[in-house]
Formats: sequence, C-alpha cells, structure tokens
Amino acid sequence: MHQKLIFLLTILLFSLSGKAQYELPKDTLIHLEEVIIKNNKKVKKYISKVELKGIPAFNGLNYVKKEVSAIRNIPKGRLSYVDFYFNTGLVNLFKKKLNINYKDTQLGLLIYEIGEDGKPGKAISENQIKFIVTKEHDGKFRIDLTPLNLQCTDIFIGFEVLSTSDGKEDNIYVRYNDNDEACSYYISKNSNNQNWLKTPFRKHFKLTLGVEKIKLR
Repeated sequence: MHQKLIFLLTILLFSLSGKAQYELPKDTLIHLEEVIIKNNKKVKKYISKVELKGIPAFNGLNYVKKEVSAIRNIPKGRLSYVDFYFNTGLVNLFKKKLNINYKDTQLGLLIYEIGEDGKPGKAISENQIKFIVTKEHDGKFRIDLTPLNLQCTDIFIGFEVLSTSDGKEDNIYVRYNDNDEACSYYISKNSNNQNWLKTPFRKHFKLTLGVEKIKLR
C-alpha cells in the first residue's frame, strides 16, 4: 500500500514540476442558491462549501473496512451534501501496474463525533445511507445528506466498504489530498485488530462538504 502511494505521488509531483506555481483551493466558498418569501421577509438560503485541500494522492480500498477523515470548524447550518472522488485521475493510466480491476462497489456513509483523544468517537450515522460506485464511474460522487437533518461543528466523515473482494486486486480507488494537517483513521478488513488506526502519509479524502445556511432580511 505504501509503495503504491509513494509511486503515485512521485508521478504527480513530476507532472507538476514544470509549473511555476501550484495554487491550492480555498477552504470555504459561498454562493447564493435560492431566495424565497416567508412571513413578508426575504429568506436567503445559500450553501457554504468546506473543502479539504492538499496535494493530490490516490489509493485503493482492498485492505480497508472503514475509513474516515476529520473536518473541523464546520459553519453553523444543516449538512446538505458531501462529494467524494472515485476511480479518477492518474491511476487510470496505470491499472495493470497497480493491479486495478474496477467493479461495482457498495459503500455505507459513516459520520462520527471527534473524541477527546482525537479519534472517531460516538457514531452520528453508520450506514444509514448506502450507495454504489459503479465500475464505470470516474470523478465526483455526491451524496445527499439532507435526510439525516444534521448540524455539526467537528466530525469524522467517510465510508465502510460493504462489498466483498478477494483482496488480491483493487476494485475501487479513492482520491485523497496529502496535507500536514490531515487527520484520518481506518479499520483494516484483514486484521483481528478492529480498532481505529491512524492512516499513513497525513492524507485525507478529497471532499467537499456543503452546509445549508439561512438568513432573514
């Protein structure tokens, strides 16, 4: 696993070496989504976007049972959606070398509080939302969070792999961002130790969290 990640980071850094600057995206973007009228007052509904940033990285999930990344200081409001990225990027140029064979994969959404020890704590939502990433999928995958009706400040968010595999090949690949401030944990599917373990290389998911906010005018 570590060799794969180092290999992919090396390819990416080489491809960026000819650029004079590499600008990372801002953490938070805000745009107006909808305006409605209520009680003779204008109600603005807009989405505040929180993005986990960093240098692009990739990895498969053949060894992972559960994996989550921390998001802190979420703006006050209802969680609207989360975007993950699957089966996309440079890895698709090296499927044979990386032993990749995409298959339809079922995942379950995980959301936890951040415990006092910095690890995933009390479960907020475990597999209440299930989804399938098809073998043809390439890129952003949006999950609607509005059915959960959640307002959170600091959370771990990620997924559990519900589909089975032989563990000899990667049937799904995830896009990550490498960042010194990243905090992620995983539980291995191939170990008797079912405790949360810190993920290596200080990486977290490339993701965007949308938060619905309302303002009366």
